[in-house]
Amino acid sequence: MQGLGALAAALAGPAAALSCVYLAGNPVAADATAYRGALLRLLPNLEQLDADIVDRAEAARARAAAAPAVTAPEPALPGPAA
Repeated sequence: MQGLGALAAALAGPAAALSCVYLAGNPVAADATAYRGALLRLLPNLEQLDADIVDRAEAARARAAAAPAVTAPEPALPGPAA
């Protein structure tokens, strides 16, 4: 998986209901601060992230953070017909 954008796309839909995610040691988790904040914003039901229990206050702060939320990439629009 390449980066947080790909992770966001993978976690869309039914995966958003996950309550436990363990991705420690994966390249997507290399920037632990960005990774943790992004997952707390993407997964509202998250109770455990890697080896750590998610604190409700931490999750609320992550969702309210001014940092831009990570979202799945927008699909490309078709160009004009040739």
